[in-house]
Amino acid sequence: MVDYTQLFNNDYAVMLLIDPESLYIINANNAASNYYGWSCEELRQKKISQIDILSEIKMKAKLSEAKKGIKHHFTFKHQLRNHEIHDVEICAIPINTEEKTLLCFIVRDITETKKVEEESLLIDEYAEKDLVCI
Repeated sequence: MVDYTQLFNNDYAVMLLIDPESLYIINANNAASNYYGWSCEELRQKKISQIDILSEIKMKAKLSEAKKGIKHHFTFKHQLRNHEIHDVEICAIPINTEEKTLLCFIVRDITETKKVEEESLLIDEYAEKDLVCI
């Protein structure tokens, strides 16, 4: 039998285990603690809606899609302990337990990527305006 806890407890990928019904964070790995700035124990006392800026209603709707296998990739804005807002890409993987289905979030910070994309769009807009003026 394979022990999947070793995969979850790695220090490379930020991972959260979420209850999609209550929105509580059931578990968090050390990489999540380092990224968000709260200890694993503090994260386990939070709801994902306390980190994500979406309302609980909208968050539950998104997580329902993931739980049903309709959609697995999402882009959210998460607030870190230091109050910075970061753009994150989430891969939400349903995990079936005896009691219920949980979601394993693999979190990737895309803040810098989004900044570069936005700057590139602005440069393209300015270049287009300059060509129109000529």
